[in-house]
Order: sequence, then C-alpha cells, then structure tokens
Amino acid sequence: MKNIYLIVGPSGVGKTTLVEKLAKEHALKQVVSYTTRAPRYPGEENHIFVTNEEFDQLGEMVAYTEYSGARYGVTADIVNSRDLYVIDPAGVEYMLKRYKGPKGVVIIWLLADRDEIRRRMKARGDSQEKINERLAFDARAFDRSKVKFKTDLLLHADGIEETAAAVWGYIEYREKYDYDVRIYQINPDHDTERLIFANSEFLKKYHSDSAGHALLNLSIYDEVWAGDMIVKSLDEIFAMFNRDDRPNPTTMRALSVSDIVEISHNPALSLNGSWFCDSFGWKKIDGCILR
Repeated sequence: MKNIYLIVGPSGVGKTTLVEKLAKEHALKQVVSYTTRAPRYPGEENHIFVTNEEFDQLGEMVAYTEYSGARYGVTADIVNSRDLYVIDPAGVEYMLKRYKGPKGVVIIWLLADRDEIRRRMKARGDSQEKINERLAFDARAFDRSKVKFKTDLLLHADGIEETAAAVWGYIEYREKYDYDVRIYQINPDHDTERLIFANSEFLKKYHSDSAGHALLNLSIYDEVWAGDMIVKSLDEIFAMFNRDDRPNPTTMRALSVSDIVEISHNPALSLNGSWFCDSFGWKKIDGCILR
C-alpha cells in the first residue's frame, strides 16, 4: 500500500479489534511496535517485548510514546513494510515529525460515546478501577482540541462490522484518491453586514441577482476545517460537527446556518460540490449563487 493508516481513539473504542479484523479479512499487515511493558497474555503477538536496556539499543524511532509507565517505539523499516498502526495522539505527533519514508501517513480517528466505551471495557473484563483510570487518562490524551495534526478521517465506531466496512471502503478509495471535505464559516471580523447565520430567504431579500437568486459574499468566509470523511448525506456532516467532541472546537463554531460545506471525490456523486447550510436543509452553490 502507498499509505500507512494510523488508527487513533480512546480505550474501548475498538481499535485493536478493528485492526485485527482488517488484517485477517484483507491481508493487511499491522505495525508491530517494540515495548517495554510485559505481555498481557501468553503468546501476545502485536508487540516485540524488550527490556529498557534493549529498547535503548534500537536506535532512532519514527514513532514513540509512553503509556502507563511503558515505552513504545517503531523503526522506519517496520513502518515501510506495514499497513495499519494503532497509536495515540502523542505517538502521531512524534511520527509526523520524524518519519521521512516513502509512505503517506493517513490518520483515522475513531469516536464512541463515553457510556458505550465504558460498557465495552467492562465487557472485556476491565475492573471498575481500571476503567475509571483509563477514562480519566484518555480524556486528557485524546482531547482533539489540543492536537496539532489534521485528522484525515473521523468515524463514529457504532459496531465492529459497520466500522470495519467503512474503514476498508475508505482505505480502498484512499489508495486511489482522496475524499475531501472542507468547511467554511463567516469571519465575524469581516462581516460588516452581519450576514453570519443569515438564511437563504434573508439573502434573497437583501443580496440577490436579477433573477432573484440569493448571492453569497465569499470574501468574508474562512476555511475552518479540511479533511476526509465517509458520509452518505450532508446531514451526517452536520451531526458530526455539532458534537461536543467535534474537530477544532476552539477554532470553529458548531456547523450552522450560513456555513458552507464543500465536498469532492465522494462515491455518492450527488454530494460533490459546494453546499450552503440553510434554516431547513441545504442549498447548492453555483459560483456565488444559491440554487
């Protein structure tokens, strides 16, 4: 594969189960990292277990993180020969600075509701103390408002079958070309006419062409997010960007009326194009005209 796919998400979201399923069903290879932690069970194969002294002798790492007192690291040779890598945000940031190999780096972030994560952790046998400890740690380690890298794909992990199908579909398309979703919002500093949150009817009344079509002043918009999403409808994007844990919560508002969503390379070809978020539904944008 031309890319290495980094799978990011808090404990209990299903990262390991997802990667194992994809590896088995599609002959993908997982990154095997060196770690100083002890094996969790006899014959555990997803890591190379070494002592701290042995870890120090491995040389330069292109991926490195520490978790619960243990060190994890990966060399460039391992990344170049693999397809999938379960990693945390600190490890992603480290890798993006150091990996200079031939593969593209694609970041897939899995989401799940906190109650669902708690249920999954309990089902796999974690103690209540361990669950509380992991949830507290992950609230800090997986705070997307503080990460410094762009997530390529955000996906709500509702169930393993649905998640695996969605991720594999994304990988197939990403190996051929990129999905692309961009979101634009009005910059209040440039909004002298107070058009922020204005719907199409307001624009028709005060900003329209000779045919009565509403006109947009695109010069007052800023791009606030760009990345990849697997979506079947604009309403899915709307829901994703109205979550409490939406991307870039400190630099963009929740998606709302007057915002613009631009989609390209989506298999649902009817979605490709630019769309204006209206009071009820969406309006297709043709140049600066709402249709």
